[in-house]
Amino acid sequence: MIFNPMAEVATGRFAIDLYYTGLNATARVTEQGAGSSTTMELGRDYTVHVPYSIPARNVTWFTFE
Repeated sequence: MIFNPMAEVATGRFAIDLYYTGLNATARVTEQGAGSSTTMELGRDYTVHVPYSIPARNVTWFTFE
C-alpha cells in the first residue's frame, strides 16, 4: 500500500523485492484489485519496477501473483 499525503499527484516507479514470494520469472501485478493485471518480468535480483500515479491525499495498493 502507498499513501500520498501531498496536495498534488505523485508519480514515479518503485522497486519491489519479490525474492521471498516464490516467484522466479514473472509476476502478475494488479492495482487495487481491479480487473486487469500486468505481467512483469523479475530482474536478476528478483525485483519488479512498478510505475504508479497516486491522486492527492489518496492511497493505492498492488497485489503480486
